[in-house]
Formats: sequence, structure tokens, C-alpha cells
Amino acid sequence: MAKEEKRIAWIDVMKALLIILMVMGHTGSPFLIYIYLFHMSAFFVISGYTFRGEKYSVGAYIRKKFLTILLPAYAVNLVYTVFYWLMQQAGVYALVQTTEPISLKDRVLGLLLRYQTTDLGGATWFLLVLFEVEVLFRLYAWLAEKLGTQKVLWVLAAASGAVSYALKLHNTTTLPYMLDLALMGCLYFGIGVFLARTNVRQLLFRGCYVLIPVCVILTYYFGHIYFRGRLPMNWPSRNFKNVFLQLTAAFGPAYLTGLISMGLAKTRLCDALSWLGRRTYCVVVFHFAALRLVYAAGVALGGFPREQLAQLTPMGELTAHGGWIFFVASALLLSSLMSWLSCHYRVTDFIWNGKISRKI
Repeated sequence: MAKEEKRIAWIDVMKALLIILMVMGHTGSPFLIYIYLFHMSAFFVISGYTFRGEKYSVGAYIRKKFLTILLPAYAVNLVYTVFYWLMQQAGVYALVQTTEPISLKDRVLGLLLRYQTTDLGGATWFLLVLFEVEVLFRLYAWLAEKLGTQKVLWVLAAASGAVSYALKLHNTTTLPYMLDLALMGCLYFGIGVFLARTNVRQLLFRGCYVLIPVCVILTYYFGHIYFRGRLPMNWPSRNFKNVFLQLTAAFGPAYLTGLISMGLAKTRLCDALSWLGRRTYCVVVFHFAALRLVYAAGVALGGFPREQLAQLTPMGELTAHGGWIFFVASALLLSSLMSWLSCHYRVTDFIWNGKISRKI
């Protein structure tokens, strides 16, 4: 098996910035529209940028991603499923949920057969889709190897995005296990692979003095004018515009975030941000649970209304006047703490960090 690749500092920093933006998007940030222009697409791009699938056989690569992405995603959702079942058994389910109780059997079957998660695991849709994207792209790479040309990768990535948008455009029933989202993810993943394997990235950043003002204008136009009052892109709900519009709207903020990441990678903040960037898995799977812990503490201290316990995201009155900053900081700190504590034990490291300490 190939050795672990040397980490790229600015990529880890960019992951940290994107995960912060994701949490901001779930806590009432006033920058919501700007965040939803690009943050999930950018995650797929940087995942593609670090793609090294050809170093493994197809079977070995799929097994690796299954053990480090998909299986722990199921495991953490099983933990949340058991938690809600215990709340039902204790008679306090209504305190933490507004929906009708579901039997443990139905919850487990829904998770295993249809990847139906609890609200605490709501963000883990990304992990299933990322796993599928990784598998599809390794198969694309295998075909490219057989045909002897990398161009196959770019053609298949573009075709995947087109098929995904066509399914949405014609109101076709969504594919099982979010495969339609995986096809769209392949488009952005392919862009990341393309940037890593061609000289386009160097050309983009050499021309930064021209592109910076262009990207600022694009970001302002799409975030403040074109998409004013509505989400520009929402993956779980399949809220996509046409592919060209998506790419244009995402380019500006993604490019600026990449530049900022490269700059921060040369500062004293690099180590702290890189540390967070290496723990994005735990933030994805735990930040909603972290917010619930904050709600519980707030209710216990009399600072939050009791109804907040049953809400996934903070109520509007709690996020006003900069209150969202408290929730973002709390979720990130608690998720980071969970990641650090979990890494000391094999089972918890697997569930909360998606890491395998020893051979399984």
C-alpha cells in the first residue's frame, strides 16, 4: 500500500476555513448566501486536488475509503440512533425532537438500507457522497489508464455533472443513496484533479493581480445581488442552477479563499488552522451534537428558551447582534475537543475521526 502523502499546508488551512464556513452556515451567520455560493463545491475540489487513487489498486482504494469514510459515517449515525432511542425510553424524547418517535428497528433499517440519518447526523450526507465520488473517480482513473490518456478523466467529470443536472432539470426521481449528488460531486472533484495535474493552477495564481478584483466583483454580484434573499446552491435539497452559472458563482469566492489560505499558510496561524483542517471529519459529524450540548447548558442556566433543545440550529433571537459567533466558536471548540479526546482510543478515533489506528 502506498505511504501517506506529505500534507500540503495551504490545503489543510483551506479545509479549516471551509469547515468554519460550514458551521457558520448552520448557526445563523449573516454571510449565509456568500457561504452557499461555494463552500461544499470547494470541499470536493480540494478533495480532488489531493486525489492519488492510482497509487492503489481499484479494490484497495475502495476498501481504504470504505474504512475511513463510509463505515465510520454509519457508525456515528448508529450512535445518534441509539441516543434518540434512549431518549424515547427515558420519556424525554419530546424535549429534543419535534417529530414523532420512531422505533429502534425502523431507525436502524432506515439507516442501513436508505442512509436515513437523525438530525444530529444531518451533515453526514457529505460523507456518503464523498465516498461515492472517490469510488467513481477511481473507476474513471482505471479507464483512463486502460485508454492511455488523462483526458478521459476530464470528459467523464464534465459528463457526470451534466447528467446530474439533467436529472434535476427533468424532475427525475432522485437516485438511491444520493448517487445523483455524487455525479455532481465528480464535476468539482475532477476540477480539483485537473488543477493538481496541469499548469492551470500556476497560471491562475500568477495572474492574481488581475483575478482578485474580478473575483471580488463576482462574489459581490452573486452574493449580494443575483442571489439576494435565496440560497444559491444547496446540495441535500438538490437546489442547483445550471452548471455554468454554478461554476461562475463559485469561482470568485473559491479563488479568494484559496489565495487567503496560501497567505495564512505562511503565518503563525498556519499550525492552528492546519490542526483544525486535519479534523474536519469530526466537525462534520459532531458539530450539530456540540450545538445541542450548548443549548442544554443554556437552558439549564436559564439563558435559552426550553424550545431550543428540540431545534437543530439556533433560534433567530439567539443569533442576532453577533450571537452566532458564540455558537460557531462553541461548536468548533467542542468538536476539536471531541476529536482530540477520541484519538486516544481506537474505537472512538474510528467513530469520530474516521481513522484506523491499526490494521482492520
